[in-house]
Amino acid sequence: MWPEATPEEGMRALTFVQLSSGRGVLAFRGTDLGKGRSAQADSCANAELAGHPRPKYCDQFTAFQIDYLSRALELAQKAAQVHPTVEWLYTGHSLGAELASVVGAVRGAPVLSFAAPPILPLLKKRTSVDPKQLPYWKSVSLYNEFDPLRFSAFGELPGANCSWLNQPKAAGCDACELHGPVRWGTLACKECFSKTHMFGAYLALLKSGSRPTCKDQEARDAQTILV
Repeated sequence: MWPEATPEEGMRALTFVQLSSGRGVLAFRGTDLGKGRSAQADSCANAELAGHPRPKYCDQFTAFQIDYLSRALELAQKAAQVHPTVEWLYTGHSLGAELASVVGAVRGAPVLSFAAPPILPLLKKRTSVDPKQLPYWKSVSLYNEFDPLRFSAFGELPGANCSWLNQPKAAGCDACELHGPVRWGTLACKECFSKTHMFGAYLALLKSGSRPTCKDQEARDAQTILV
């Protein structure tokens, strides 16, 4: 039995288990950027997680449907019950990275996320986890060095922040990232986001064979970004 969540709209995730090694991966899907109900549900969930006002079309969904974090925690619990001897790794991209990071923190399990948004505010708002008590290398967040989410999440992650460096700088990234807070509504940030944040861009980085650079102290990360 392989626990999974694959509704037409709502939180989606799959489990992968290798019983011979006692290891499993629970992968949470990122935001659907299409135009259908699935994309609308993801948009509503993102607003809910960030504490932002929800669009009017969110009224078509129940609170249960757009409470992605609760559904993610339930699925992780179910997977652990079905496979009690398996050691789980939680992963995901963007919205999926956010869910994986919080689930991993709650369950004390390792996390490998891609392009995660700020995590600490959600941990404080929705869980009793003390981020200061989490092992630094238990959670690793990977980024394209020019992904606006990397700058937005700086200082708001529960573990290590690692980046693929020396990537081609996409259009708009200078104006979006290097002159103060990320301004999501600007054309520059939208251009930068579309080139550096999408799941396909991260697949390309993984296939490239290059390794992300990890800093073992946030102070060094800050110095690198400021330079």
